[in-house]
Amino acid sequence: MDKYVKSILISLVLSSWLLSGGVVLAVDPYQNVQGYNGAYDISKGRGVVVAIISGGVQIDHPDLKHAIWINEKEIKGNKKDDDKNGYIDDLNGWNFIDKNNDLKPKDTIGTNMAGIIAGKPDNYIGVAGIAPEVQIMPLTACNAKACDKQAIISSIDYAVKNGANIIVFGLGTSGVMAYSKDYDKAISEAYSKGVLVVAPTGNGDVKSTKQVGKDLDKIKLSPISNGSEDVNMVLGAGATKKSSYMVTNWTNYGGKYTDIWVPGQDLVTTTVPALAKKLEYETVSGTNLAAAVVAGSAALLMSKYPDYAIYEVFAKMRNTTPFNIYTLLTNTVYTSFCSIKYFNKTINNGEVLVLEASNLRPTTSLVLIRNTDGLVISISASDISIVDYNKLRLDTSKEIIPAGTYGVGSTTCEVEGKLIVKGDLKKPNACSLKDIKSCTREGLVSLIAELLKKK
Repeated sequence: MDKYVKSILISLVLSSWLLSGGVVLAVDPYQNVQGYNGAYDISKGRGVVVAIISGGVQIDHPDLKHAIWINEKEIKGNKKDDDKNGYIDDLNGWNFIDKNNDLKPKDTIGTNMAGIIAGKPDNYIGVAGIAPEVQIMPLTACNAKACDKQAIISSIDYAVKNGANIIVFGLGTSGVMAYSKDYDKAISEAYSKGVLVVAPTGNGDVKSTKQVGKDLDKIKLSPISNGSEDVNMVLGAGATKKSSYMVTNWTNYGGKYTDIWVPGQDLVTTTVPALAKKLEYETVSGTNLAAAVVAGSAALLMSKYPDYAIYEVFAKMRNTTPFNIYTLLTNTVYTSFCSIKYFNKTINNGEVLVLEASNLRPTTSLVLIRNTDGLVISISASDISIVDYNKLRLDTSKEIIPAGTYGVGSTTCEVEGKLIVKGDLKKPNACSLKDIKSCTREGLVSLIAELLKKK
């Protein structure tokens, strides 16, 4: 029988089975909700590498084998570290549990996530992934029972050093680990190198009908709560219900670490036949799957706009509400509303000014208005040294802000607090031999002049 005709017959059988109550789909059930069809006309994720840190990915799955990352610098099977990266024959990724290149999955989660991200469309089988032209880099950091902290950290480092653009975690059924600052350094390094880190909020009991998710603002978990106190370095994904924008009962939540809500319930995706009753597809739920939706969507965005900084990716992802991938790729204007939250904050001379904000545009100029006399201090965007989606940092050596109590505003933002400046807010130029590394150019000139006078 002709192979093409055979494929069509298989597709028709699958479709008939679906209509009669089967669980395997020949199309992605969330296409209409997420806007895949229109998004495919704009981007399919070409050129983006997504590292999945999990219990492994079924790299020879018929719906995934087209998308598995290949280390072009490595020669298959010669038992040498050809690219000198410290790993022998890491042709498709690395197993940090067994410390070898055996990528046989230890659970189904990584394969579930890979199908959501990169399942091959239009092949008459299985599911359509969000970003079918990305490359999936499988990194094993979990076994069937638990995930290993050092293996996760090593996986992050490997992904950053070997070309990943996005890192997403699939850490077991809970989706998260106990909080540890040990992850901070690796995640900060990823952020500084322009690698987007995506993490699930984590699951409570997915089988419960009660509200059992944890409040991450009260109970930190890793890796979603890691990074830096100043800048949110991890894009946190929570799960919504099937065909609804309502949050699932079992997902963890919390405004500080949850950045985006996307479908995470009853998604049909690829699985590991040896671990799933010999099936190649299954219906699954969890925040790991929500994180996969976010990672795939971000891959489309980063492929279409490769010059975006990480904070711009954060802003775009967070401002696409309700979530729709086509809107994400076509709506290039950030939300017109933002609020600056700066409640009774006291700043002393020489400190770095940090403004907390919600949905703040990266190009927003800020204005400080002194309460006593209406003195206006205008801070242009060019003077803002670091901009994140919810943080603005201003090096006070660039602006002179006289002592006083100020309201904070902009042309697009609503003020929700006041700024109290103790003493004229400007970093001193003077410096000494003890702190010469931190001196400004003007300070060094002054120091040299003082030394010459003493001679």
